[in-house]
Amino acid sequence: SQRRELGALTAAVNHWLRENDPMGTRRQITMMRPKENPGRDRVVTPDEELAMEVGFGKELWAITRFCLRTGARPFEARAVCGGDVNADKQWVKLRSKKGDGTVRDREVPIMCDATMGDLVERMRLHGKNELFRCPSGTPWTRNNLAAQWDSYKALAGLVDLQWTDLRHTFATRLGMAGVNATTIADLLGHTNLGLVQRYVQVTSLDREAAVRHAIV
Repeated sequence: SQRRELGALTAAVNHWLRENDPMGTRRQITMMRPKENPGRDRVVTPDEELAMEVGFGKELWAITRFCLRTGARPFEARAVCGGDVNADKQWVKLRSKKGDGTVRDREVPIMCDATMGDLVERMRLHGKNELFRCPSGTPWTRNNLAAQWDSYKALAGLVDLQWTDLRHTFATRLGMAGVNATTIADLLGHTNLGLVQRYVQVTSLDREAAVRHAIV
């Protein structure tokens, strides 16, 4: 989202330059990603997960665990309502908005009993409304969730932790379990397989198994 905002600002500045400098004497600006800014690939360890469970408090841990178990982005988790959960089939519907304004839905299975049980209890309490609530009982907002996250992760000794690490951990665990890139992309809501290739580690055993199955 920050890159999109910077892109829009760049386009506005360049439009102003074209309108006010018809001779083209002023150089237009471009936006490039710094070479020293590699993609983040931090994975949450079991000890860190335990620290969050113990130190975050019930409501913050509930939405944190949900993101860790489903790969949901924070804004997707905040928007989950009772009608998005299928308790019988054990999946949740997540919605993400792309840069062109289109909304994409995806269904993510929930295999964690604690997470599914928590969702069912929240459906009983809040019905079709937003399920995840801040300690005061109102739905999380972007600001109060960010504030509590920053405060409690510092108390838990996890200063370097980011929300994207939860999503990366979910995808990495899928890759380590042998899930293919196409399925991981579908669960994350990605349309570009290149974005999830790093989660899938190919070993010599994988290669041997692939060739063995291909022999007829």
